Amino acid sequence: MRTTRTSVVGTLLLLALLLPKQTWARTQTILGSVTILNATFSAPASDLVGIAVIHSPGFAKSTTQPLPPLTAPFFVDVDKDDTTGKVVNSRAETTLILTNTGGATTIGLIVRDAVGSQFGQNSVTLAGFGTVTIDISALLP
Repeated sequence: MRTTRTSVVGTLLLLALLLPKQTWARTQTILGSVTILNATFSAPASDLVGIAVIHSPGFAKSTTQPLPPLTAPFFVDVDKDDTTGKVVNSRAETTLILTNTGGATTIGLIVRDAVGSQFGQNSVTLAGFGTVTIDISALLP
């Protein structure tokens, strides 16, 4: 009886060693602003309209802000995988939906924290009269 239990426990422990380990995720809760500029990050982007949507999973839990003005607040509360940097769980996210009303262009996005310190920037190319969605959590380090 005791030998059987020891064998079962030993087998389970060996299986636990052979199976893939759980990945670790870190929580990011950030409040700040995102500014949309031209490709050289020197002036506001032109020919752009859109909305910033702060949303969370569930029914009717969203806030929308029209763009322009081309600086919008954001709130992000997500868990990111430490190894890949991808979002594995989202409690609150901000998504930009931008439409280009002119020819093809490249825009620059600058992400700042609540006190105004810049901690991220990215460039996005939009086709003429094209629309793009951008999750702010993808721009965060």
